[in-house]
Amino acid sequence: MTNLNLYRIFCEVARQKNITKASEKLYISQPAVSAAIKELENSLGGQLFIRENKGVVLTSYGLDIYEKISHSINTLESMEHYFDDIKTMQNGILRIGTNTSNTTQIISEYLIKFTSLYPNIKVKMIRDKKENLIQQLENQQIDIVYVDTDDVESYQIIKQYEIKYQLIGDMNNLKKYEKNPINSSNFPSTEIILPNLANTSREIIDAHLSSNNIIATPKYEVDNYSILFDMVKAGLGIAFVNADYYQNEIGKTVFSLNSELNFLARKITAICSKKSKNPTLEQFIDVILD
Repeated sequence: MTNLNLYRIFCEVARQKNITKASEKLYISQPAVSAAIKELENSLGGQLFIRENKGVVLTSYGLDIYEKISHSINTLESMEHYFDDIKTMQNGILRIGTNTSNTTQIISEYLIKFTSLYPNIKVKMIRDKKENLIQQLENQQIDIVYVDTDDVESYQIIKQYEIKYQLIGDMNNLKKYEKNPINSSNFPSTEIILPNLANTSREIIDAHLSSNNIIATPKYEVDNYSILFDMVKAGLGIAFVNADYYQNEIGKTVFSLNSELNFLARKITAICSKKSKNPTLEQFIDVILD
């Protein structure tokens, strides 16, 4: 099989149309370039270039070969710099796994900063069950996972977050419960807007309501918190939301409702594998911890 380096030299000469310029690009001597072209011609059994006063041009035979292999050579050359680009954050991917929509609220600020610092890095977010995400983390298919779990001893804990859910409503609901606090006996079970059953937050909220002897019969069950929040603003019901994430809206477009129910909180842990060697993850962790 012909040495691939001979094809690499051939392609550079074809691009430069000059043996001297090609030798400068390749950092090898002009005689070495000429010898490589001669060796390749002998191997293939045909002339690749025609010498002219100011350089060389491809023969029809050489042009056909160049069109067939130039893309492959370019790909191989880019692969030679792949890990250097990874280390310098000029290439790479960050894979984030989560089992809850609350993660979006937690990391949006981090992601914006990270992508601003490293615009060449691809970011992929994966939503799945906790068990599947942990398995993918073990298999190095995901770099960082945000999950509800206390069993993280075998992983590197990056950061833990406490999600504080606040019961909110519009101005009419604010006035309605101002002097009549929401409790187990007067809870508006049909007016509560909940995340759908596929959302992990729903499990947390259902468990919280159940602990207060409340069975919710919601009219609206929605896919994400953006829709849920907009529906509350429109006066379609009340809902539990992340108090910290919506702190700039609570008291302006929606309002914290007077409630005697126990405060609802949730812990989310960001973890990664102790075996991870992904430079993009290291930089993302720096952004998180900054």
